Amino acid sequence: MDELFGWRLPLGEGINQAKDWLVSTFSVIWNFIRDLLLILYDALEAILTLPPWWLVIVTLAGLCWVAARRLGLRPPATWWVLGGAAVALLLIDTAMWLLDRLDVEFTPRSTGFGSLALFDLARPSFLLQFLPPSLVMILLLTLLGWAARGWLFALGAFGALVLIDLVALWPRTMSTLAMVIVACGIAALLAIPIGIAAARSRAVSAITKPVLDFMQTMPALVYLVIAVALFRVGLPPGLVATIIFAMPPGIRLTELGIRQVDAEVVEAGHAFGSPPGKILRQIQLPLALPTIMAGINQVIMLALAMVVLAGLAGAGGLGQSVVQGITRLDLGLAIEAGLGVVILAIYLDRTTAALGSRSMAARLQQTA
Repeated sequence: MDELFGWRLPLGEGINQAKDWLVSTFSVIWNFIRDLLLILYDALEAILTLPPWWLVIVTLAGLCWVAARRLGLRPPATWWVLGGAAVALLLIDTAMWLLDRLDVEFTPRSTGFGSLALFDLARPSFLLQFLPPSLVMILLLTLLGWAARGWLFALGAFGALVLIDLVALWPRTMSTLAMVIVACGIAALLAIPIGIAAARSRAVSAITKPVLDFMQTMPALVYLVIAVALFRVGLPPGLVATIIFAMPPGIRLTELGIRQVDAEVVEAGHAFGSPPGKILRQIQLPLALPTIMAGINQVIMLALAMVVLAGLAGAGGLGQSVVQGITRLDLGLAIEAGLGVVILAIYLDRTTAALGSRSMAARLQQTA
C-alpha cells in the first residue's frame, strides 16, 4: 500500500475537470486572446521580415537625430535635423515609387511592389530595394546598436547578425524576435503596474510575493502544458507560457526600484503640493528607471529561454529548429539555432542595458 491512509487524493483528476470547465465556459475569452496574439505576432513578423517604408524612414531619421546630438548640436537644431531627414527620405522614397509605377528600371532587384498604394503601411521602402530584406534589417539593427552602445558594439552586432543570415536562419530568427517583442511587451504592460501597486501597498505586496515565488519555481514546461490545454497547439500557447514565465522579475524589480527611491525626495514632492500621480510619474518612476530596466532585461532573457521551449508546442522560430535538431539527432542544426538564440540574447541584453544606463538616475549615480 503506497498511500499513507489507504486512499489517494484525486488532485490531478480535479485539475483536469477544472481545465475542461474553464475551456468550455470561457472559450470566447481564450479565442479572443488567441486571435489578438496572432494579429500582433503576424504584424510584427511581417515588419521585421520585410521592413516597410515608414519603419525605414523613422529609424534612419531618428539615427540622424542621434548623430546630430553626438556632434554637439542642441535643440531646436537637432529637431530640425530629425524633421529634415524624415522629409528628405520620404521625398526620395516617393520619387522612386513614381519611377516604379512608370515601369522605369532603376533597381537591380525586381520586387513587384509598385502596384501598392504610396502610403500603404505594408509597402516596403524603395530606399533600400538595392539590398536583400535581411541585409536591410541587419543594417537597421546595427545602426540601433551604434546609437545605443557605440561603434564597437555595432561592429560586433553586424558580424553576428550576418552569421545568422549565412546559416539560413534569418527568417526563423526574426520570428523568434517577433515572439520575444510581443511577449515582453505584454509582460511589461502587466508587470510594471503590478509592481507599482505592490510598492505602494503592503497588502498587495504580501499577496504578490508568494504568487511570484510559485511562478518562478514552477517548471517551465508545466506552463507550456497549461497553455496548450487552453489554447491548443501553435503559436498562442507558446506566447502565453512565455509571458507568464518571464513576468515575475519585472514585478519584483519594479517594486524594488520604487521602494528604493529616497523618502525625502518623495516628501519634498508632497510638501510642494504635488498629487500622488504626479509624484509617481515625475519623481519615483524616473529615479527607479535603472532598476525597472534591469527587470525588463531579465524579462527578455527569460522570454528567450521560454521561446525555445515553446517550439515543443509548435510555436516556430529558432525553437522549432532546436526541436528538429533533437528529434533528428542533428547536432549541427541544434547548435546553429542555439547560436542564433545566444546572439539575439546578447544583442537585446546590451541594448536594453544601455537604455537603462542613460536614464536620469543612472547619470546622477555615474556623476556621483
